[in-house]
Amino acid sequence: MNTREVAEAFTALLREGKDAGGAFWHEDVSSIEAMGEPRSVHGIEAVRGKGAWWVANHEVHAFEVEGPYVN
Repeated sequence: MNTREVAEAFTALLREGKDAGGAFWHEDVSSIEAMGEPRSVHGIEAVRGKGAWWVANHEVHAFEVEGPYVN
């Protein structure tokens, strides 16, 4: 896939409310934060767990998807 195709597929998944990131992650994916705990996690299951924690502990009031804008 080229950059535009990846961007279009990623954006389409977001619009459908699906796991857009997980569709493209490598098995050794890392998630690193500037602050907070855990600061970094590695591996698909750890990153998904971090995301699940975030969703369970935050309230999202709105979500909009635009683009993709490939420059």
